Amino acid sequence: MRKTTKPCEKPAKITRITENSIAAELGISSGSELISVNGNKINDIFDYRYCLQDEYIEVLIRDETGGETLYEIEKDYYEDIGLEFESGLMDGAKGCKNKCIFCFIDQLPKGMRKTLYFKDDDSRLSFLSGNYVTLTNMTDAELNRIIFYRLSPINISVHTTDLRLRRQMLKNPRAGEILNQIGKLAAAGITMNFQIVLCRGVNDGTKLDETIKTLVSYMPNAVSLSVVPAGQTAFRENLYPLTQFTEDECAEIVKKIHSFQQEFLQKYATRFVYAADEFYINAKLKFPAHKTYEDFYQIENGVGMAAQTLHCVSKALRREKSMRARRINNGSGDATEQDSGVISCAGAVNEPACQISKSAGGITEALGGISKSAAIITGEAAYSLMEKCRDMITAVFPLLNIRVYKIENKFFGGGITVSGLLTGTDIINSLKGANLEDILLLPENVLRAGYETAEATANADVCEKPVSVSANADTCEKPVSTSANADACEKPAFTSANANAPKKPLRASSSHVFLDDITGADIEKELKRPVYFCGDDNFLNCILSC
Repeated sequence: MRKTTKPCEKPAKITRITENSIAAELGISSGSELISVNGNKINDIFDYRYCLQDEYIEVLIRDETGGETLYEIEKDYYEDIGLEFESGLMDGAKGCKNKCIFCFIDQLPKGMRKTLYFKDDDSRLSFLSGNYVTLTNMTDAELNRIIFYRLSPINISVHTTDLRLRRQMLKNPRAGEILNQIGKLAAAGITMNFQIVLCRGVNDGTKLDETIKTLVSYMPNAVSLSVVPAGQTAFRENLYPLTQFTEDECAEIVKKIHSFQQEFLQKYATRFVYAADEFYINAKLKFPAHKTYEDFYQIENGVGMAAQTLHCVSKALRREKSMRARRINNGSGDATEQDSGVISCAGAVNEPACQISKSAGGITEALGGISKSAAIITGEAAYSLMEKCRDMITAVFPLLNIRVYKIENKFFGGGITVSGLLTGTDIINSLKGANLEDILLLPENVLRAGYETAEATANADVCEKPVSVSANADTCEKPVSTSANADACEKPAFTSANANAPKKPLRASSSHVFLDDITGADIEKELKRPVYFCGDDNFLNCILSC
């Protein structure tokens, strides 16, 4: 079966051949170029994957000398042939022509890496990496391509369903087409996650109410909606005069969203709309229960990260206690293990004080006998959360010396308080000269772009000595959302990469680069301490195993 695609501008450069693959057996070499599959030019990775889905294919390759070879390949229908390309998309990411009043890139200081000033608005990155797209930079043909390839879910930045206001906010005349575009995607069975970047005095208040009510009407294809505050750096000269929400205003926004959640839960059996963690932090409110975030559809958008972190730390501690209790039960019999997997003693179930009160050689040795010194580095927003996690851990491991360091973001200034935008410069300047703990734990989301993280994960020398805890004992897997429209006979051609694989701490190296080009190795050198990168949901494993 021949499958047709449109011509591309240039061949795709092959950078690596997978070991023991069909391409390796055929002798195809890295440095060659992919010209066509089944006589069709390939625009990007989606065309390539689609054309590979056959039991017989013809692949035209141009080698480094300019010679072209047509390979006739018989294989299993979905089998890959082992080519890896210079770019994950195989062509360049599509740029954004909007001039959004809240655009973070427009607020970057001068003199940074050129790539940081590139604005992407590419639906393919939405599917592959979870990026949000406005759809304003997309032609009708590209929208049809999403439907043809069933690229689902797609993450869409809506901001408002008041079409006149949306054109003003995005400064793009095509911004007014959003409801027609969403309707077309929904009619085709494409699932969508939505985002509202909330700007004070612009799209809040009754405008927010209208947007939420409009977007929920696209269920079941509309899966979730996040409301996040606009980030504001100190570099907003000549930009739209945005101001921060006050504490009381943040509390009102949370109250409004909770009200919608209760309504939608009764009508549709889902809460649908969620407030970013920042609103709870700025309003000084308690985070919602873990279960209220349902499938954590937008955790990478800062929605539910705090609840997930607390849940994962608690889960990790329960597993550690259960594992160590079994060791005691096999010996002195000092402790008992309940069906829940949590140790209890003297009838005081789940009380950390009880769990660490046994005499030496008993529960104290098993749970609290690890003596280490570690520092958790975080931003201002997550400081209280990390302190709470620290207290949970040291209640069970009293000999652990854990200190939480709050780093002020002087690089971006303004209201930027999240850990993901910390720079190496601020970390070094804040901690240099301090009497630091033995190891430093940094959130892995401070690393520049995804490819360094992925490369580091594959090559990381995680710890110098064996891990002493049970395998993946504190790995807390994020629920995976699935399409409500999955069809056994007509499933999507592609699936995005699994983001829920067990995490390991990443030992700092020159490949771990911050936004300001400071490397993890630079921080180790300046602060004279080993540095590890880990997710908020696995830093207990970092402490115990490194």
